[in-house]
Amino acid sequence: PRYEIFHNFAPPNVTAMKYRNLGKSGLKLPLLGFSVWSAFGTRVSDQAAEELIAVAYENGLNYFDTGDAFVNGRCEVMLGNILKKRGWKRNSYMVCTKLFWNVGPSCAQGCIGLSRKFLVEALEASLKRLQLKYVDIVLINKLDGMCPMEEIVRAMNHVIDKGMAFYWGTCRWSPVHIMEAFSVARQFNCPPPTVEQMEYHMFTREKMELHMPELYHKLGVGVVAWSPYSLNQDDGIQLISRHSSQEERISRNTKHVELTPV
Repeated sequence: PRYEIFHNFAPPNVTAMKYRNLGKSGLKLPLLGFSVWSAFGTRVSDQAAEELIAVAYENGLNYFDTGDAFVNGRCEVMLGNILKKRGWKRNSYMVCTKLFWNVGPSCAQGCIGLSRKFLVEALEASLKRLQLKYVDIVLINKLDGMCPMEEIVRAMNHVIDKGMAFYWGTCRWSPVHIMEAFSVARQFNCPPPTVEQMEYHMFTREKMELHMPELYHKLGVGVVAWSPYSLNQDDGIQLISRHSSQEERISRNTKHVELTPV
């Protein structure tokens, strides 16, 4: 029989949250992550955002996910301000950011594509917004078909060697391209991708359950799932979807009843 081993690696005085290794790496992440997404740059005040992040951290949820394209970099700025204000020890939480090569502040000057120049400069800009010396994980959102895989892998090797990130991974990549990145990394003695971030819920299961298992077992790639509650095909579950406004929820759950005379 196979057993799952959980580790506690929570902030001081917290032991409730369970942790798992990210793939075959030594990095342990909580079972739940906190995504500083678009709501934190538009619909949530700075005070409310700080209170939410503080509650999460105090209960062992110390993995924070963001991206440079989230509200054009404002989410990274907000998260960085909160982390600096709270003064938590850097080794007590983990930060993951994503680099978007087709949208976001790093593309403002027309520098589009996953070139070495773009990746290094985009991560440097993210670190400035986050007010951090490094991020624990940097993800590349979507693949640029015009950029050689070797250039992407060597760029990630560079940022890891410079201490700007500890691990790198992919987001919304196909299993074929993840395998290609792994092979190129092994060929040139570079760190391979550690994690793939993908959508996963009861209506989006094919990639996670059919296409990725071979990479889990053979390569040790870890998975971080996003949007587990965004189940757009079910009106009842839409009540807890982060995309739903109050007016949309009311309209979806109000049915028009036509009375037919007998």
